[in-house]
Amino acid sequence: MFFADKVNNAFSIMMLVHITWTSIIISILGIIIIMNPDYSNSFRFTMHLGGWLGILFLICFYGQILINKVSVILITFIIFSRYNSHKSYKLARFCKLGPKEMTESH
Repeated sequence: MFFADKVNNAFSIMMLVHITWTSIIISILGIIIIMNPDYSNSFRFTMHLGGWLGILFLICFYGQILINKVSVILITFIIFSRYNSHKSYKLARFCKLGPKEMTESH
């Protein structure tokens, strides 16, 4: 198993646990805000809810930035490897045929 697979497996479980607990806490805070008749407690729980929503937003935002950067790196690697493989193919053909045959065949 590759290192990337191990990291992906570890973080996928952790993110599942994090999203689950965050959802539970946000739901409980929403119920407390609705059911609480005291305005000061309601405001306090609303600020608490805003903090949890902010944390959830930041995790998703930075996760998307990471996905975008990895995608750019992956696309660059694919293009680079194709470009280099084309050059190495030409070099192997040149070594196999020699310079005279290469110029005659093109």
